[in-house]
Amino acid sequence: MSMRTTNIVKYDNSLNEVSLRTLSEAELNVFWTICSLLKEKGEQEQIFHYDYLKELMHFQRKDINFADTLETMWSKLKNISFDSYSEGIHTSFMLFNMYINDTRNETLTIRTNESFSFILNNLGMDSRRFTYFELTNMLNISSSYTKELYRQLLSHRNANKKTGFWSVGYEDFRRIMAVPNSYRTDTIDTRIINRSIRELTKQDKQGHQILRSLICTKIKKGRRLSSYRFDFEIGEEFDYEMPEIANTRKEEKSRPTHKIPLQKWVMPEPQPEDYQIATENQKTNTMSDEEYQRYLQSLLDKSEHLR
Repeated sequence: MSMRTTNIVKYDNSLNEVSLRTLSEAELNVFWTICSLLKEKGEQEQIFHYDYLKELMHFQRKDINFADTLETMWSKLKNISFDSYSEGIHTSFMLFNMYINDTRNETLTIRTNESFSFILNNLGMDSRRFTYFELTNMLNISSSYTKELYRQLLSHRNANKKTGFWSVGYEDFRRIMAVPNSYRTDTIDTRIINRSIRELTKQDKQGHQILRSLICTKIKKGRRLSSYRFDFEIGEEFDYEMPEIANTRKEEKSRPTHKIPLQKWVMPEPQPEDYQIATENQKTNTMSDEEYQRYLQSLLDKSEHLR
């Protein structure tokens, strides 16, 4: 099965409340690659080998150190606010609650806060509740503005999942897209909207378009710009079937009722033979700490062999 049909990013729509535009193109590519591996993987600590992540990302840049990219991504994620407000109570959380970047063995280990497992797990069949897109499309987008716009658009698909529209207030658009204060409306048109339209609708060498069409309409109140409306049609997509989740209705009832922009990322282990670091069922509840430590050491030995 090709990478184009298997690597899907899928997450609860709460994440769309958080702007990730401050991450660079390379950092976003790492972030969304990790997200594609995290979906429906539960809450276990996960370990990835650099080579596996780079293979999924088609990471071939010689001017960027991969370990440094992980570090700068982590530094920026720490400064992104993931907040909830309910009945006068403000709660703030970190996206990850453990991060280990082992440059000696070239592995990344991450564990996330279990309170927010709903972001990437038990998403069920209700497509109105989550956003999903093809990882390859995201990786092929060069501008961080276009990457951010792309995922916001795909969270507003119509029921047929081929068309949709996103209507957003002008100030909300500036916030979500992390537009600098110095950008005037004409600068937003040139550097963000027009560039994104060109990039998302252009054909690649195989004739594939991420979006078949994208139209931006400006809505004014008097002489003042009040909002944007983006109408889009999705290009030819991956063959994607919604996974059936047992007890979906029960899971729905147990979800938080207030909006929370996220927090939950557990790294699933790489599966390809050449770079397999671990599998989800290697550490079970019956495995002793001593056995688990021996298991971890075997992973490190394998990492040394892969280098």
